[in-house]
Amino acid sequence: SLFSGLYFSLKFALNPNKRNLILTGIVFGLALMDRSTVVLTLITAILILIQKTGFIDTFKKMTMVLTIAGILILPWLIRNYATDGVIGFTCSSGKIIWKGVLYDSDGSNYLSNGKNYYAALTSEEKSALGKMSPLEQRDFFNSKYNEIWRNDPGHVIKMFFLKLKNFWWFRAGAGIEWGSWNRFLP
Repeated sequence: SLFSGLYFSLKFALNPNKRNLILTGIVFGLALMDRSTVVLTLITAILILIQKTGFIDTFKKMTMVLTIAGILILPWLIRNYATDGVIGFTCSSGKIIWKGVLYDSDGSNYLSNGKNYYAALTSEEKSALGKMSPLEQRDFFNSKYNEIWRNDPGHVIKMFFLKLKNFWWFRAGAGIEWGSWNRFLP
């Protein structure tokens, strides 16, 4: 989704016609539902368009792209609001941000001992999770993240840079999710 967002954003920036505007809006909306960081791909397009067509014209074109993308994502946002009471793509953001700062991990779904992040929870917390609504789970994980942030902000900052490094280079636990593939390798 990041690649498609970047590809169509650049295609639109280099040739800002109506067809590319519509395609960029559609692809951007679909990619946004998969990975919200696709927003960053528009920065390059915006900079190129400002240089080519000026600020006002770029603003108008990007407003159209975002409107098309917004129309595509609106049904999902409405669904999430209706089911979970959240205006957003997911209500699991608390869990995602908490997993990213776990001690003894590389910021992924797994701890350094190979166990998944649920191993960092107490048995009481695990059993309580099954009784919580999605919103309560979000709040639970947000509070666990906030506790780490309050008590050890240096760790949160360290994990940010570790995850940034792991984005560009392979992390130590890469491949754990696909462990069954090793039976097919010689």
